Amino acid sequence: MNASRLKLLFFMFIAVIFLGMIPGCALWGEEDESFEQAADITQDELFKRMMATSDPTGLYRKAQSYIQRQEQELSKSSSKKSYFIIEIRFKRPGKFKVTTLKERKPISALIFNGNKAWQVNYQREKYKELEGLALQRAKLFFSMSQPGNQYSTIFPEIKLTEWINGAEQYYKLVCDAKIKGISPITIYVGKNNFLTKRLVTNPELANGGRELYVSTMEKYALYEGVMVASLSTVKFMGIETKYRMIDYQLNVELHDIEFQPPVWK
Repeated sequence: MNASRLKLLFFMFIAVIFLGMIPGCALWGEEDESFEQAADITQDELFKRMMATSDPTGLYRKAQSYIQRQEQELSKSSSKKSYFIIEIRFKRPGKFKVTTLKERKPISALIFNGNKAWQVNYQREKYKELEGLALQRAKLFFSMSQPGNQYSTIFPEIKLTEWINGAEQYYKLVCDAKIKGISPITIYVGKNNFLTKRLVTNPELANGGRELYVSTMEKYALYEGVMVASLSTVKFMGIETKYRMIDYQLNVELHDIEFQPPVWK
């Protein structure tokens, strides 16, 4: 898996995993009739209401482990689609793994364990330890996916406003990790239901350019008492990707060896 693919996976996974637990672009009409104004709620109160909506009984934020499986549908055109399974495993403390499978066989993975992270290519039977900015991205990715973590504990700078476009009313959070090379992430939260609707960022690509990334949470459903995005759509680099939740389990038994790079014979 090359660096561009890793970056693509990173931004695709962020929206699907974090928001719904989790949870300023022309694609959403901001240049037309939309406007922003001061929020009528504090950040702390907003985060409390988001948590109460997505995790009303506290099962998720107290979870010691979880497994999620999602069907990933990629389409560059209406006539050509590819399907994968994305499997996400988490175990306290500090263990996280995202595996891409094709026809039940793993083809790639991102593993985070403590302060180390690896990208794995199962087809070539190779793995690479991440360093520098790639490691910083993995750490941010993991922080956003860990039960109990909130925006305020992840991002040192957050700007909260209300974004209004006709009947659409959202709280808009511009979250900056203050890490050179990682773009701020803008998150839109429904003003009436406190569920995350959209995530937007503008990451820098390997060639030095930038590409708008937009992830939209289309539907939510309850899984083990947790409100999770059951259908999400990501648009990035000319590819539309849909994620459909197919399995969600909390507090499952996971072994530490699963969060180490594989050893091939």
